[in-house]
Formats: sequence, structure tokens, C-alpha cells
Amino acid sequence: MRWLYSLAVLAVLTTVAADIWVDSIDYELAARISLIYVSVFIVVFTLLYLFRSNWRSNRIGKIFLVKSIAFSIMLSEITVANWVDLDYPGRFHVRYVIQTLAAIAYLAMDVALWREQNRDRDALDGLIDDDQ
Repeated sequence: MRWLYSLAVLAVLTTVAADIWVDSIDYELAARISLIYVSVFIVVFTLLYLFRSNWRSNRIGKIFLVKSIAFSIMLSEITVANWVDLDYPGRFHVRYVIQTLAAIAYLAMDVALWREQNRDRDALDGLIDDDQ
């Protein structure tokens, strides 16, 4: 898998370097295409996590699923708006709801991570105290 990551980074760097000699690289189009890839990969990750992982086993798993769903929806809306530039009625209301829910999901993840890290540190401190 490492070779695939290296090949992808090399392709990006080659494209940017080629800009010195080639004037016809459309970075706006390239960025839009990359946004589609990011959206698809995040939605696929979310669906795999939802249907193939045991996210119910702990509090972090549930929070992570909600965060993944919110982020997938938000990025999908951004991708569609980037390509189509829809100015549909209530668009800003929809964006407000999606983006606010994503922010709340990330806040919940931050708090849960902080608590888990503190719990781990407390457990480690207890082990260190026992050794002394």
C-alpha cells in the first residue's frame, strides 16, 4: 500500500512541477475532481464503518459514527455546490444545519478523547505509583 501512496504523492508533485513547462493545467478543474475523490472516499469509509465495524461497543465508536456521517453529508453538499453552484431555496439553512451538526459532533469527539486520555493517564499513574 505504501507504493500507492508514494505514487499518488509523486503524481501530485509532478503535476505541480510540470506547471513550469505546461501552461494548460487547469488547477480549478483538478481541485474539483480531487474534491469528488475526497467526498467519495469519506462516504465509503463512513458506510464501511457503519455496516462492518462494531461501533456500538463503546461511546467513542458511536460518537465517531455520528461525526463520520455529519462530515460525509457536509462534504457531499460542498462538492455538489462546487460543481453545480445550486442556489436552491433554503440552501443556507441546510448548510447551517449540516455544518453546525458537524461542529457539535467534533466537539463531542474532542470531549470524549480528552476524557479517555485522562482515564488512560490516571490508570498509568496508578501503575507507576504501585511500582514505587
